[in-house]
Amino acid sequence: MSTSLVFVRLDNILLNKHQIAGVRDQEKIAEIKSSLLQNKENGFLGLMEIPLARLLPDGKYEQAFGRHRFYAFEELAAEGHNEFSIMPLMVGNFSDEEMLDMMGVELLQHRDVSPIEEAQFYMKYATETGKTWVETAQKFEKTEEYVRASVRLLNLPEQVQQMVTSGTMTKTDARDMLVLEKVGGADLVAKAIEALGDEDFGSPKEAISYALRQGSEYLDKNADWFKANKNFPRKHLPALTTKDLEGMIP
Repeated sequence: MSTSLVFVRLDNILLNKHQIAGVRDQEKIAEIKSSLLQNKENGFLGLMEIPLARLLPDGKYEQAFGRHRFYAFEELAAEGHNEFSIMPLMVGNFSDEEMLDMMGVELLQHRDVSPIEEAQFYMKYATETGKTWVETAQKFEKTEEYVRASVRLLNLPEQVQQMVTSGTMTKTDARDMLVLEKVGGADLVAKAIEALGDEDFGSPKEAISYALRQGSEYLDKNADWFKANKNFPRKHLPALTTKDLEGMIP
């Protein structure tokens, strides 16, 4: 699809309406600002990659991706670098689905993304396009199992999701929290969250392990997977067998 280069005032630029409200990464913004200042004579006000955008009926421009680039321009302009009060965009006639696709490609392939942001995007994409999980996975070159596992993270309590987003809890530990939810429900997860605030535990993994050991009253020995003496049915999580839990059942 053909595009044209346009220099647009910042107050006429909107971020992609499909944008995931992720963390505003000030370190990333600082790096972009430094690069812009060093390369501002390159003809594109220092940008190495110009974001795609579309012209809206009200005369504003909706940016497909590159929100941190926009934030960098915004901060530089506020600091008195008036040349950055405008920003170059490659403008084309993009549909809603194309805008969503471009935002997703940028989110998943061109920067570090938190597991929660990734999960939110898959959910948004499937919901707004009506695509199946299989189609969503194929679109972004993932397996269906991977996408479904990611989306399951959105079942975690908000406090846990925030820890994953901030990097204080790993994706592996978050999946272990899902084990607790499946095995013992919300009460067992709450026990782990309470333990997370205890300075006696050096890591989320230790707190999760403690909750599983101490939470015998929440475990369901009538669950089909338990009665069948099978491993916990979630391939991407550590195996949890009946033998592992025998001492915990009251």
